[in-house]
Amino acid sequence: MRAEEERNVQEFKEKIGYDEPVTREDLKKALEGAMQDRGLYVYFIWKAIQKLQPEVDADEIIMEAMHTYGLHKSKLLGKVETAMDGMLNQTSKNGMIVFEQEFKALSEDYAEKHIHNCPLINAFRAAGATQEEVTKLCTKLLMPGDFGMLEPFDDKVELEFPKTLSDDDVCIMCVKKKTEL
Repeated sequence: MRAEEERNVQEFKEKIGYDEPVTREDLKKALEGAMQDRGLYVYFIWKAIQKLQPEVDADEIIMEAMHTYGLHKSKLLGKVETAMDGMLNQTSKNGMIVFEQEFKALSEDYAEKHIHNCPLINAFRAAGATQEEVTKLCTKLLMPGDFGMLEPFDDKVELEFPKTLSDDDVCIMCVKKKTEL
């Protein structure tokens, strides 16, 4: 690269603060943007299938893909024996920051967290999705990923979402330890 080009690169890096420390807010914005992009990929693929292949069940394709994604992610969870394992093993620092998650209960038998922000839902709404579409995307099309993630452990724990941000002011995720009958 020529000296002038290197100078242009350096000026750009300075302009964007490339070498500056990353703050928690910077991290949250970056993660939220990445999550919104992930949601928009799903949204626009779903809409394209509906438009280009109306004879195909676009919902079924997205649900299957998300379920497979969840099963793939489940391999990273390690051992899940209790509700607390199921909740903590699928929770990350980044997820807690960007989804604004807070634990409300965390024991071997029952774990609950409240989610106050969903970049996916925010992206769907910003892209012009109707309320009906937002609800469907959240509860029918994307949730198979969450359920798929804990599916290999369904003899030990069960997952439920009594509320979601698609229709409520909070998303409530609950993991319960299955009791032997």
